[in-house]
Amino acid sequence: MANGNIVALDLNLDQNYIKGAVEEIVKSAIVQALGDPASIVKKAIDETINKKVDRDGKPSTSYSSIPFLDWLAKKTIEDTVREAMIEVVQENSSVLKKEFLSQMETKKFRDDLSAAFVNTVIKAAEATYHMPVTVQFEKLRDE
Repeated sequence: MANGNIVALDLNLDQNYIKGAVEEIVKSAIVQALGDPASIVKKAIDETINKKVDRDGKPSTSYSSIPFLDWLAKKTIEDTVREAMIEVVQENSSVLKKEFLSQMETKKFRDDLSAAFVNTVIKAAEATYHMPVTVQFEKLRDE
């Protein structure tokens, strides 16, 4: 508000004073219309955490939707476990690699891998659709 006077020295109404007064009246009316700020915040929080969401956390009215708070807790746990697993695998990657290689060198692994490959080829060949197979020979380049 300008100088706090409604009338300027030239006896005209001070527009800044009027604007400020109107803003204060409007703000006061809004606060009164809304009611207790604490109850407004509580209501907003309740509505947010109980809002039904889909598996991606987006608002949903589907029969399979769940409360936002349940979705958030589940997502937080999944993200935390995923991060922990990544960290464990990264920290132990050399040990895991050695163990994988060791297991892959066993006769049982080779037999299981061969059997799985053969079964997959047979199932694909017996399917109602046909698996295209192309064999191509190329001469090796002299280096």
